[in-house]
Amino acid sequence: MNSKKRNVVITTGGIAAVIVIVIAVVMKLGGGPLKQFEQALEKQDFIAAMQVYEEKLKGDSKQEAAAKQVLQQQIKQVKTQFLNSSMSFEEVTSRLEGIQKSGLVASEAKEALEQMGLLHESREAFLAGEQHINKEQWQEALIALQKVIAADRTNYEQAQMWLTETRETYVAKVLADAEQLGQTEQYSEALQHIAEALKVLAEEEKLVAAQQSYTEKWQAQQEQAKLAQIETAKQAQLLSVEEAILVAQNTEFKMLYPDMIELQVKNNSEQSVKNFKVGIVAYDENGYPVTIKGHLSLEDASYVLGGQANNVNLMPGKVYGENKGWAVHEGHNIATVLACVESAEFYDGTVWENEYYDHWLETYKEQPQTNVVNQTKE
Repeated sequence: MNSKKRNVVITTGGIAAVIVIVIAVVMKLGGGPLKQFEQALEKQDFIAAMQVYEEKLKGDSKQEAAAKQVLQQQIKQVKTQFLNSSMSFEEVTSRLEGIQKSGLVASEAKEALEQMGLLHESREAFLAGEQHINKEQWQEALIALQKVIAADRTNYEQAQMWLTETRETYVAKVLADAEQLGQTEQYSEALQHIAEALKVLAEEEKLVAAQQSYTEKWQAQQEQAKLAQIETAKQAQLLSVEEAILVAQNTEFKMLYPDMIELQVKNNSEQSVKNFKVGIVAYDENGYPVTIKGHLSLEDASYVLGGQANNVNLMPGKVYGENKGWAVHEGHNIATVLACVESAEFYDGTVWENEYYDHWLETYKEQPQTNVVNQTKE
């Protein structure tokens, strides 16, 4: 009888002990500071969570580690929910920024923010790309779809398919537009179309080849336009050099009778010329440029000799320069001379600047001339 009573007491005592342990565990896990910390995080009350951490968890290494694990788990859950599209980007940002501000797992939260930010941009780009495709805005679609990243598993594969299709469509359209412009020799406009496309498709072989082709055509067109402009300026000269020769006054006494550059300058205007300036270049017998120096001049020799003719009284339609000219230093190596009028002053006070002169300098100054002939006169 007594033995049985002891067993009942022991059994009752054991149950009581288990209840106490369970209550302790429940109190510890259910209402303890770590749970309070976690609950505050779930409510996004980061101020309350950090208050619990500072007052009840900090200083206990195990509790601190557990708090960090809670935060890491929160980060993981947020990422998972966003990947599954069950959480908005705004909420993701809010939660991760709150976790980051706690300072406990700041680097991990920052990394997650960056990853989710890229994913969000990728999703937005995918939607934008789809809209541009529907509107046949091919360049804009390419720009958007190129921003879709591999981590965007929902959209990446489709984006790559659309990129391939859109690329082909866009390139074909650009080339067709360029060809149409090229048919009317609008090469500059064609190049602008291609350049715009290359901003998006920098290494597209068909576009690069087309750019090279139209560049060559444009350059040839520009060269023709320049030549036409030069010819127009040449024909419009109010004063033109009809002839330029080197006159040998004496074959022996060059110091007393230096060689002279003689020009025949015609007045093509309807006004009387008072003064004019010329530029003169010279070549050796092989057509290569040589420097010129005026007779007894203290200045260094140069590839262009500037000549001034004053009080010429050149009437309209008349020619000036016979038996007149500019003496050159002895010992020169000149076989041929060419000249062009730089400017002229008329008797009414107006001054004419020769538009052709700069073109002439570009063509003849220090430039070998294989087609020049010896124009020396003795």
